[in-house]
Amino acid sequence: MEVPRNEYIDAGIGTSVPLADLDLDGKPDLCLGGVFSLFRNVLSVGVGYDFDIDVPYTFFGISIPVLNLFTFPGSKDTSSL
Repeated sequence: MEVPRNEYIDAGIGTSVPLADLDLDGKPDLCLGGVFSLFRNVLSVGVGYDFDIDVPYTFFGISIPVLNLFTFPGSKDTSSL
């Protein structure tokens, strides 16, 4: 029995380990968080924690799938990945 799947929403979850400079001191801070994505990673939201300054943070992102907009000669079709 096949489980129905909505290919348009295509949700995902993951981890985020950025080296962000949230306190603007010129030194990257170690952060760890979780991320939830929709529409094949085009829209993502998440929460994290900055261990250097002991502050939680939230984030969101919108990515433009540039590689799927253009097809170059000899390139693989990445739309099904």
